Amino acid sequence: MPTVKHTRRATLSGALESIDLTVGEHNQIIVTRPTLWRPQTAPLATAPGSCLLLPGPWNNEQHPIPSLLAALHHAAEIDNGRILIVGHDEPSANVGQARADAASALLNSQQAAWVKLATDHGSLLDVHGYLRFLHTHRGWPCEIHNVDGVDNDASATAVAQYQAEFNRRHDGDILVDGICGEQTLGSIFDVLDHEMKRWLEKHGLPESAWSGADIEYLAAEAGLPIRVGFDGGSSGGIDLLVGEAAWMDLESPTAKAIYTSEVVRWEEFRVPDEPGGWEIGTYTAVTDLTPEDWFVPETYVLASTDGSYERALRLPDDAVDTGLYELRWDDLPTGLRYSLRVDVEGAGSYVVFEDRSYPELHLQAVGALTLTGDNDG
Repeated sequence: MPTVKHTRRATLSGALESIDLTVGEHNQIIVTRPTLWRPQTAPLATAPGSCLLLPGPWNNEQHPIPSLLAALHHAAEIDNGRILIVGHDEPSANVGQARADAASALLNSQQAAWVKLATDHGSLLDVHGYLRFLHTHRGWPCEIHNVDGVDNDASATAVAQYQAEFNRRHDGDILVDGICGEQTLGSIFDVLDHEMKRWLEKHGLPESAWSGADIEYLAAEAGLPIRVGFDGGSSGGIDLLVGEAAWMDLESPTAKAIYTSEVVRWEEFRVPDEPGGWEIGTYTAVTDLTPEDWFVPETYVLASTDGSYERALRLPDDAVDTGLYELRWDDLPTGLRYSLRVDVEGAGSYVVFEDRSYPELHLQAVGALTLTGDNDG
């Protein structure tokens, strides 16, 4: 007859806690270690002494939003997932809590709180780094050659160019004076918030995705010995972790308990490369064909509804062999709607989907394929 299987979970300190009882085939006691997943991009670097998550030379101008979104996706994939955002102190700057709070303000669209934190625990160096990112990756006319945080004529010129461009792109009315005060910091938050919303749209997520997520914000003391990936040194940063809420709720773990635990298992999850940011995306069509199959050549035509984009890939010539043939489009503007048509040599054409937004391209196609050719083949 069936017997009870006792499932116990180890806490960070190694103590065992019973979390459920299930029916099994044998008498068993299963001990499950707590697991934390980190993106391979963690920790998310900040400028020295700063609390702000901004792209700049300190992180090779890599925007933090894709890593945050990857954590959001991973938390949704595991059972009862929780995101931990851990701000780390530096030996010369007590900014651990401020880093966690600034991340919270960004994710919850709290401009006033973010500006206050930026004023107290940020600097002109942050602004210089972000202006260079906007110039290099978004085409803003606010080039700055030296990201050094020095308030000089070159800095004033770049800030004034940014202020004017912000007013043009975002219908703003901030003063164009080359001075980075609270008004300009508020506009920088607005640009970040705009980018976050566009990235959420690209990933097919609602703007409320962050407010509905299970997130805990922690602060870690300077010099905390961390065995995995980050040494808590002078460079500073924000760590990004994902785990199951079940074991965290048993003991309300602190940052120190997490990083000094001999029990926790560390795993890694991938952050997809998004070189085009939120403006450019990719689409992959996976076929059920392999190099060993015989088939009539097919041409897949992906085109935007407004006619501004069209690119045809031929199977098998343009395919990537991953065991199955895949066709990949790497340069799609995310603000357009798309249709996909397949032209089968000598057999007509059929439509896979029509008039779909970029986020919808990643959803499963619904409905039968519609044959549009003259040949029933």
